[in-house]
Amino acid sequence: MGTAVYTGIETGVETAVNEYFMSYPIITDQHFDEAMKLEYVIPKAVELLPPGGEFEIELSTPDMIAYLDYLVPRKDIISLDTDDSGEWIAFVQFINNFNGFVPIQEDVDEAKN
Repeated sequence: MGTAVYTGIETGVETAVNEYFMSYPIITDQHFDEAMKLEYVIPKAVELLPPGGEFEIELSTPDMIAYLDYLVPRKDIISLDTDDSGEWIAFVQFINNFNGFVPIQEDVDEAKN
C-alpha cells in the first residue's frame, strides 16, 4: 500500500490503482477495498504537500548519492542557487553543514559538474 500511495502522489490516483492491481495475479474483493482506500487517501496526501515541488531530486557529494522524494524550494530557509544547467548546487552546502562540515568551494564546483 505504501508504494501505491507514493505512486499516487507522484502520478495520480488512477495510475496508482492500476499499478496496485497489476501487482497481483488475482484480484479479490479485498483488493477493491484497498483500492477504495487509495482513492480516498491519495488526494488527502496531495493536499498536505506544499505546491511547487519536484519529485526524485538527486543529491550527491563525493561521498554519497541520495534521492529526495519531494523537494520544495524555500528561499526563506536556504539559498537555492542554481548553475546554468538548473541543478540545485546549494544542497551540497546544506548537507556539509548538516554533517558538521564547513562547505568548501571544491564541493560546490564538483556539484556543478
